[in-house]
Amino acid sequence: MRQLLEQRALQGEASEVRETALSELARGWRDDAAVRQLLKQRALQDGASDVRETALAELARGWRDDAAVRQLLEQRALQDEASDVRETALAELARGWRGDAAVRQLLEQRAREDEAAELRQRAFQGLVRIALDRRAAIILSRDLDGRRPFLDPQLPMAAEHLERAAARLGIGVDALVMQLEEHSKELGWDLRKGLGGGVGVTGKKGRSRQGRRGKRTSESGS
Repeated sequence: MRQLLEQRALQGEASEVRETALSELARGWRDDAAVRQLLKQRALQDGASDVRETALAELARGWRDDAAVRQLLEQRALQDEASDVRETALAELARGWRGDAAVRQLLEQRAREDEAAELRQRAFQGLVRIALDRRAAIILSRDLDGRRPFLDPQLPMAAEHLERAAARLGIGVDALVMQLEEHSKELGWDLRKGLGGGVGVTGKKGRSRQGRRGKRTSESGS
């Protein structure tokens, strides 16, 4: 069975077949170094982005203690040609390495700088879940449910969204604005104005956290 799965993972004509084979190998032979190596290879080399996504997700969930897996995820989050693969890599890093300062830094960088709106939103989601709380996730998600999609951190927050968020939490708009000010201090930019507004925020230690990296002022991406 394993030999057949390995063959299908490499040679299956349909990407869905290769995905299924990789998932079954990851779940059935988790202690096998050769399976882990095959997943790494497919995460880098498979021509189908959904197969690369599956390989990355299985690695992240099955081999979290492997430093090489984390390095691969960071690499793919920056370098994969497909935005959906980069998005998956960011999501798995946020899920599996929540307390890691380097992961938070990468998420912040992508939220600030990625040209694709979907990537900025996914990075922002991960950052909010790492640095803030469930209420903040509700406020900063587009549908006010703490789930995808999140707001684009480059854009200003609409007044209508503020009003809906206040109603959703059962508080006044002024109280919500005060919460957003605290969240802005933690993240380092004015969440109401967005990164495109070019406004820095003074953090808890009294220093400006604006511009630790170059930030884009254009709203490119779809």
